[in-house]
Amino acid sequence: MATREDLAARQIPQSDPAMPVVQHRTAGVHWPQYVNNHRLVGGLVAGFAALHIADMIGYWLPGVGLPKLDFAFFNGSLLMPKVPGAPQWFEGHIFHTLNGLVFALGYALLIFPLMGKTLTTARNVARGVAMGMTLATLSCLWWIPTQFPALHAGFMSHNLGWNLVLAVYVWHLAWSLAIGFFFNPQD
Repeated sequence: MATREDLAARQIPQSDPAMPVVQHRTAGVHWPQYVNNHRLVGGLVAGFAALHIADMIGYWLPGVGLPKLDFAFFNGSLLMPKVPGAPQWFEGHIFHTLNGLVFALGYALLIFPLMGKTLTTARNVARGVAMGMTLATLSCLWWIPTQFPALHAGFMSHNLGWNLVLAVYVWHLAWSLAIGFFFNPQD
C-alpha cells in the first residue's frame, strides 16, 4: 500500500516549466461539427426530433383554441379508409414518421447544400423556417384540398376556417424551428 510520501513524490509540481499545461476539454465532438461531417445522420436525427416535437405541438393546439392536428390519424385514414377495425392511427404514424424523415433528408441532403455555406445557428434556423413555411403553404394549397376533396377546402384551405390554416402553419413552424436547431452544421 502506498504511503502519503509515495503519493506526494509521484505528483508533478505545477510550476515545472518543462511540463505543458493541458486544459480540460470535453469528450467527443460538438453537435454542429458532427453534423457537418455526418449530414445523413444529422438529417435523420433532426427529422426524427422535429417530427415528434411538431406532433406534440399538434396534439396541444386545442389548448390555445386551434384544432388538433393528428397527422398519424389523417395518414391512417388515407391509407386504410374503409378497413373495419384497422389500426389506422398506428399505420398512419409509421407512414407519417417515414414521410417526415424523407422530408428532413431531402432538406438536409438536397436543399440545404444548394443554399451555400453558413456559419451561424440563426441562419440555419432561418433556412429551416423557410423550408417549413414552404411545406405549410403546399399543405394548405395542395395537400389538404386534394387528399380530402369531400371537405371542399377551397383555395389555401380557407373554407375550413382560419384556425385550421393557422394550426397548419404553427405545426410546420414547430417542425422547422426544430429542423433548424438540430440540423445545424457549421461549415
